[in-house]
Amino acid sequence: MIPFRVVTTIDPHPDLVRRELHTVRRKAHRAVGLEWAVNMLPLHFGAGAGARYGYTPRTRAWKRRKHADFIRGLSVGQADDDLVYRGRLREQVLQSARFNIRDFPSRVTIRMSGPAYFTLRARSKHTRRIADEILLVTGGERRRLGDVYDQAHNRELRQLRAARRLRKTERFG
Repeated sequence: MIPFRVVTTIDPHPDLVRRELHTVRRKAHRAVGLEWAVNMLPLHFGAGAGARYGYTPRTRAWKRRKHADFIRGLSVGQADDDLVYRGRLREQVLQSARFNIRDFPSRVTIRMSGPAYFTLRARSKHTRRIADEILLVTGGERRRLGDVYDQAHNRELRQLRAARRLRKTERFG
């Protein structure tokens, strides 16, 4: 689960029944999950992500070891790529996040799997730090996700109302 909240205020819709409102909210939450998994999550693995998201600075020894492994062909990322070492974390997290999105009327849950050292359970400070770094969201991204929710919510409402009008005209036409 992404540990942040996007607060939206939704006007009540007296013409919608509860099931329809839940369907609209679920689809809006799905759009938010897809936006984060497809467009925002990959940004965590590129060059400059450490500065953008404020990752814990890597030690000089870590950077030296990574550079040496890169020269030997064992490391896939440059020294600027703070989360990419051999590439397993990036590959597994990006693949699993896209296909494990569950939407609910009140939230969206994205289940990600990765190497053994990627966990939200506090095995050690190091493993928890990596997971926290992947899940960081900037203020601009929060606003973007809120906008995506609003747009998807309004789009789904318009489609639902258009379908209702179509059903009414078919019934009485």
